[in-house]
Amino acid sequence: MISSRIRIYTFILVGFGAFLHAAGPVRRPAPVKVKNYHFSFELDNPFLYNALAIGPDSGRLIKPAPHMQYLFCHGVGGNACNAQYYQAYGALPADVYSFDFCDYCDGKFDRTKTAMGQAADIAVLRAQCAQLNTAQTRLVLCGVSRGASTIINFVGKEKPKNIAALILESPFAHMDDVLNNFTGSSILPTNFIMGRIYPAYNRQGEQPIDYIEAINKNIPIALICSKTDALVPYTSTMKLYDRLIAQGRKNVQILILPEGAHANLCDGPEYQRFVKNFLKRYKLILG
Repeated sequence: MISSRIRIYTFILVGFGAFLHAAGPVRRPAPVKVKNYHFSFELDNPFLYNALAIGPDSGRLIKPAPHMQYLFCHGVGGNACNAQYYQAYGALPADVYSFDFCDYCDGKFDRTKTAMGQAADIAVLRAQCAQLNTAQTRLVLCGVSRGASTIINFVGKEKPKNIAALILESPFAHMDDVLNNFTGSSILPTNFIMGRIYPAYNRQGEQPIDYIEAINKNIPIALICSKTDALVPYTSTMKLYDRLIAQGRKNVQILILPEGAHANLCDGPEYQRFVKNFLKRYKLILG
């Protein structure tokens, strides 16, 4: 009986790791990276031009309002260039900053440095915000998956003063939700599984569900999720939304899409309209 359970756990462990990302050598976490990338939309970029041409609701590029800086936070396995995908479909302005978390370096993903939105990721985001911060600048933080959850932990825990709004695609309330959704079980040894795949992750560390209510109530928040997300269940994002609404907040909106793959949602017209309307409502873009 015990050996059967061990075989089952081993199978799930291997499957979960393969589903997410390939294994890499164990290394110590990298120091905080402060380099960022400035993406200005250029029509001579073939991918961006083609995406703009076929995007159902992306015929017009959006421009940030004065003194607004947009900072994009990518998910696990992604990188700074993912911001261009959102720009192409009009889900981010034509002018945006982005960066690489510590688990993406020299063109390669290293799962051993993935902190899942916890201390190491928060430190990177803090450094990026500090680099963009001026007396006149206000930041709109945009993120997907791990990036979105890092934003919640950072803004709720450290309460930066210059945040204008948050746009959060598929944030998880707790990493247990992700693991349980993938495996279809809530009784698996979560600590063991996550510790083997992502040694930088600490189950006792920061979780968005613990910091979402600490976010300044004056900050508008947009949440987006999909009912068919195979990685982050939409119910996990809903937990965050419910916590915010229970506080009586009036500046929180959520879009629950009936279908859409994880981190591949912004090419749909409903997504684009939702984001643009949110940005216009709070005067975060021109027009």
